[in-house]
Parts: sequence; C-alpha cells; structure tokens
Amino acid sequence: MRHTTSCIIILLSIVLASPASAQDSSSSFPSFRGWTIAEDETVYNPNNLWDIIDGAADLFLEYGFVDLHIGRYQKGNDSEIRVELYRFDSEVDAFGMYSQERNPEYAFIDIGVQAYREEGVLNFLTGSYYVKIMTQVRGQEALNAMTAIAKSLDSRLKQRNTFPEILNLLPAQQKLLNSEQYIAKNFLGYAFFRQAYVARYGTGKPFRIFLIAADSTAAAESAFGEFIKTSPGGTTDTSRVERYSVRDQYNGPIEIVRRGNFIAGTVDLEDRKLANSYIDDILKRIDTVPHNNH
Repeated sequence: MRHTTSCIIILLSIVLASPASAQDSSSSFPSFRGWTIAEDETVYNPNNLWDIIDGAADLFLEYGFVDLHIGRYQKGNDSEIRVELYRFDSEVDAFGMYSQERNPEYAFIDIGVQAYREEGVLNFLTGSYYVKIMTQVRGQEALNAMTAIAKSLDSRLKQRNTFPEILNLLPAQQKLLNSEQYIAKNFLGYAFFRQAYVARYGTGKPFRIFLIAADSTAAAESAFGEFIKTSPGGTTDTSRVERYSVRDQYNGPIEIVRRGNFIAGTVDLEDRKLANSYIDDILKRIDTVPHNNH
C-alpha cells in the first residue's frame, strides 16, 4: 500500500507540473510526461457496444451514441486510471445520457459543462461527449490525478460547455438543484412523448415539471391528442390554450398544456392551484421563443 500511495503521489506531481506536454494527434487522449498511455484498439460503435456495456447499451443507443474510445494511464504495475470517452450525435443527447446517471447529491466540480466525482470515479459532460474516468486506487491523491486528466481532456476536446438552452424555460421556483434531465423516448411511459426536458421540484413531496419540444406543431397536436385518448376522464380547457387535467393511472395527477410545438405540464402535484401557477409560468416562458408551425 505504501508503494501504491507513493506511486500515485509521483504521478500527480508529474501531471500538475507538466500537463499535456506532448499530445499525440493520432490518439483520442492527451499525453503526460511520465505516464504510459495505452488506447484500446477496439473503437466501440452502435453495432458492438453490447460487447463492453451489455446491460446499459440500449439506453446509450436511445441517446444517439456514436462511438466509444477507451484509454488507460499507467505508472508502474500498481496504478491505472481508465478513461471512457463516449461521443453522441448532439450536445442534447450527451446531456441526456449524462443526466440519466448523475445524482443531485453528488459532489459537483467545475470541469466541462459539469462534472461530479466520488471515490474512484470522476465523470463529466463536455459538448457532445460524456467522459467517465475511474480507478481502483483510493484516496485524495487518486482523485486529484483524475481531476488533472479530466481538465486536460476537456481542453483537448474544445467543446461548447453550456447546458441545453431550453432548460431555461423550466420554472426556477422550488426547482431541485441538478435534477434536470432530458428524456429522449417514452416519457411517462408513453411512446408518443419524446424529447422531454424535466426537473424535480418541491420542498416536501417532490413533483415534476416537464417541457416537450416536438419537431412541429402538428407533431405536438398529435401527441397531445394521443395522451387524452390514453388517459380518459380528465377535464379539458380550451379557453386560452389546449389544456387537460387528469389523474393518470400510472403517474398520478397531471396538468398538461400545448402551445405551438411545445407540450408542458406538472406531474404528481396534488395542489391544483400551485400546478396552475406553474402552468402559467411555463406559458409565459414558452411565449418568449418562436414556435415551429410546420
């Protein structure tokens, strides 16, 4: 153990003293003087992703997974830091996958769009990439070494580090920090609800607020109508906007509205007065952006 700890300290001093001193343009990963870097010959894609993450491959594919490169940083025989570099079709898809695996209670740090770390793990989002860094070596020195690698890799990738702008349309009042998610398919268990942005709210029993950005007004109208058919017995209000209130058999009380190509609402919020105030807030926010009428 004393040899392992000394090895990590030496590695850390090298990383901090000379970051990315010699980058190999043929590699996906930045080089560090004193480190041995091995990149797997196999580049995983949608056809062979099951070979390495069999249980989670389907979820990654839902979010437009493109490819996965794996690299290993080694020094001696005792220490290895493994890096998994996942690339997606878009920044939104990468955020969606990242949002599925982060927990609001994680310790977040400022790398890329956002990063979280815990013992032996540091994962971060940057543009259309989701990066996972891990090691079996425990202790603060290992965490610091992973942080240095993450910062250098983030700099190398040169991505736009911002959350999806549409998240700003979700109300801020009582929103739980770092609870936002992007659900690519089957939101609330319904195949016709896709491309949903959702966050958790409340100081007591939590509830959710969502915003679906359909590809067109026609697509939003169709999905809204399908929901009414699937969850009958609710109340419809078309005085100002297409609006439906129902106690859904699978998700509890739902207040839902459609305006343009957007569908929005609250889920599992029993207080209808509060739900209506959130709905009004959402509609005001929706009105600040152009609607897709095609």
